[in-house]
Parts: sequence; C-alpha cells; structure tokens
Amino acid sequence: MKRIAAAVLALTASPAFAQSRDYCPERPGLDTPACIVDRGRVSVETAVVDWTMDRQPDSRTDTILIGDTLVRVGVTDTVEARIDWTPYGHQRTRDRRTGAVDRVGQSGDASLGVKASLLHPDGSGLSIAALPYVTVPVGGKQIGSDAVGAGFLLPVTYDVSDTVQLDATPEIDAAPNEGRSGRHLRYS
Repeated sequence: MKRIAAAVLALTASPAFAQSRDYCPERPGLDTPACIVDRGRVSVETAVVDWTMDRQPDSRTDTILIGDTLVRVGVTDTVEARIDWTPYGHQRTRDRRTGAVDRVGQSGDASLGVKASLLHPDGSGLSIAALPYVTVPVGGKQIGSDAVGAGFLLPVTYDVSDTVQLDATPEIDAAPNEGRSGRHLRYS
C-alpha cells in the first residue's frame, strides 16, 4: 500500500518538474495576464494587504483586504482552473456631513473560473485568453455580495520587448445589485 501511495505521489508531482515555460504571476487583484500555468503545476499567490479608498461627495469608504489568495492549477497546456478568496476584509465608511462612522470586518466571496488560452499560452508575443468565472457568496454581506454573480474577462498581453509588456483586460459581468436582488450589466 505504501508503494502504491509513493508511486501516485511521484506521478502527480512529475509534471511540475517538466515545466517548459516561465512562470507568469497574476498578483491577485492587480493583474490578469493572458498566460497559462503549465499542466500539472499549482500556483498559490497571496496579496498580504490591499487598501482601496472611495471618496464620494457625501462619504468616504476605506476597504482593507487581508490575504486575498488566488490558486491556479494547470489542467492542460492551454487551460487552468482557478479559485480566488479573500479570508478577511475590513470596511470603514464615514459620512462626510455628519461624521458618523460604520465599520465591518468579515470574509469575502469566492470566485471560481477557468482560463483558456486562445493564442500563445506562454504569454509570448501577442497572447490572448478567455476567462469565464462565477462568484459564490461565501463571505459577509458588506465585504462580499451575498449573491451569485458571473463574468467574463478577455486578457490580452503583448510583449513589446523583454522588459516591457502591454496589458488590456476587457470585462463584462452580471453583477448583483446593491440591494442583492437581481443583476445589472457591468463592463470595462
């Protein structure tokens, strides 16, 4: 039985040793390059702290995410499966007229997706991928959306030189409404 387990582990781990292309990190929440993780390789990327400020005429909202983690698994030479989750988020909203402050801290939602390369999975030259995803409401209502959402990204990267790369990631979403009933179209 021990020999069978050792053989299974060796076979499972061997594709990672045969990696044929450079690793392409995504930096959770910051970038979505078109390159794909090699078949059999697992990538775990964590953003330690991420701070966002949204200043409106009547309010200011500061959101701090801790440990935003993206796990990517190379399924084939051109497809990777992925899951993204934020274990903890803190949101502080201050009413600029009254000075009242609301605070909340809770976990965020999980996002499940599949990124498929349409051109150059190694990210070289002009590289294009398709990334459909679904967001599952596992977090709290303030940091998460408390409703299922879905979207589609089309990461496009172009290597200008060995040190310069241009990125564009068009996106379209069926995003949950703020009141958590229904969806609205969101795109960028």
